[in-house]
This record gives sequence, structure tokens and C-alpha cells, in this order.
Amino acid sequence: MRQRSVITILVIIIVIITITALVFYTNNRESDVISSHYEVAMQARMISDFQNFGEELQLFNNKLLTVLEKDESFSYLSYQYFINDIVINNFFSSNFFSAVVLRTPAFYTYEEIYTNANKNITNMFTNSQSTTEGYEYLQALYNYNKLLLLEWENIMLDFFPDKQSRTSEEFDHARLEIISTYHQFSKKSEELLSAELLDLHGLLFEQLDGN
Repeated sequence: MRQRSVITILVIIIVIITITALVFYTNNRESDVISSHYEVAMQARMISDFQNFGEELQLFNNKLLTVLEKDESFSYLSYQYFINDIVINNFFSSNFFSAVVLRTPAFYTYEEIYTNANKNITNMFTNSQSTTEGYEYLQALYNYNKLLLLEWENIMLDFFPDKQSRTSEEFDHARLEIISTYHQFSKKSEELLSAELLDLHGLLFEQLDGN
């Protein structure tokens, strides 16, 4: 009888250990699955934010070119904004996420050029008695955008050679590279911004501080 009790206790212990192990394994497995799905979703969003940024930059430059070519008076511009703030904020949110993952600088000077572009351009022309310097800034900004677009196009072409279709292999390649791509793109953007002929940061704040 005593032997049976010991065996019963041992069986119960084994069952408890087995159940605990199964629960632990299942929870970890579910956690890994959730983590994996989140990672893929986040990387997909970063790819989308990167693509949208370049496309918005092209639209931005089209508007700038209209003003520069026609010498159009700012007060008569038909558009309410030059660049979509939501697209810009999404891009720099993904850029921040990349910096957190890679433990690299999270903020860049070129970010200031775009996050407040609509307000800065409006203030520049509204407060200035002479718009000559304002148009000089728009021209420099247009030139800078073109350089960034070249970098962006090369990256997108590397990710997706065929603009009309994307394979799962291409998406996987882009997904694995996108975090480091943000960092490299931002580094290049800073290098271009610091060039002597493209001192946008200086031009911008010289205008805003002087008004």
C-alpha cells in the first residue's frame, strides 16, 4: 500500500513536471511566433515608409520647380502645403526605430529641413520684404532633394529591380536590409547637407532669424 502511494506521488510529480514543461514550451513558442510576426510587420512598414518618402520628395520637387520656373508669387500659390507631413513623420519614425535597433544617432540635421518644411517656407515668404533669398533657399532645397532622390532610387532599384512587380525573395531581401538602409541613407543625407554649396540649414535659419 505504501509502495503504491509512493508510485502515485511520483506519477503526480512527473505529470506536473510534464505539464509545466509543455506550458513553458508552448508559451515560448507562441511568444516567438508573435515576435516574428511583429518583426516582419515592422520591417514591411519601414519599407513602405521609405518608398513613400521618396515619392513624396518627388512631388515636393515638382511643386518647387513650378514656383522656380514660373517665378510664381508665393501668395498666389494654389497648394496649401508643399509636402505631406504625415509621410514625413512616418519616415522619421521608422528612421528613429532603426537608430534604436542599431544604437546609432537618432536625430539628424536634415530631419529639420523636412519636418517643418511647410511652416518654414510659409514664414520665410510671409515675413520677408524681399523674396530673393527665399527663392535662393527653394533652389538650394530643390537641388538637395534631387541628390536625395538619386540615393533613394538606387536603393529602391536594388530592392526591387522590376518596378511593376515584386517577388517574395526581393521582399525578404529588402526586409532584412531595411534597418541598416535607413542608417546609411541618413548618413549620406547628412554628408550632402554639409556640402558648402548646399548649406540649407544655414540658409534656412538665416532667413527665419532675420525676419
